[in-house]
Amino acid sequence: LEVISKMLASSQLVALDLEALVIKGQQHHGPLSLLQMCTPRGGVCLVDVLTLGKAAIVKHLGPMLTNARTQKLMFDCRADSQSLYEQLGIRLNGVIDLQLYIAYTQWVKNRGREQNRIGLNGALSKYLNEYEGRQYDEVSLRM
Repeated sequence: LEVISKMLASSQLVALDLEALVIKGQQHHGPLSLLQMCTPRGGVCLVDVLTLGKAAIVKHLGPMLTNARTQKLMFDCRADSQSLYEQLGIRLNGVIDLQLYIAYTQWVKNRGREQNRIGLNGALSKYLNEYEGRQYDEVSLRM
C-alpha cells in the first residue's frame, strides 16, 4: 500500500472509482469494499478496503485523496464522495466529475435546453467513438 500511495501521489491525475457492498433494505451504500485507481502512465491499482482495513486506507491513500493538486477523475462522484467522508472521514479535493462536464457541454451545445443525463456506458459509447475513433465494444469487453 505504501508503494501504491507513492505512485499515485507522484501523478497529477488519478482516475478513481469506488465499490461498496450492497445491503438489502439499506438506502445508502454499505461498507466500502474496493478502490479502483489508475494513472495516465498506466499504473492500475485495485485496493481491497475490507482486507486492508479503514485505518490503512486513511493513512496511505488519504493524503492523495484530499490533496487538491492531484486531480481525481470520476464519473458521478456523489455517492463515492459521500461514502469516503462518512466511512473514512476523507473529504475528496481536486475532483473532476465527468458527468458534470458532459452535462454542462450538452447544455451549452443545446443553448440551455435540458437534456437527459447519460451514464458512464452512454458517455463511453458516445465520446470514445466520436473523439478517439476507438470501438466502444473493445473497451466494453475489457471492463
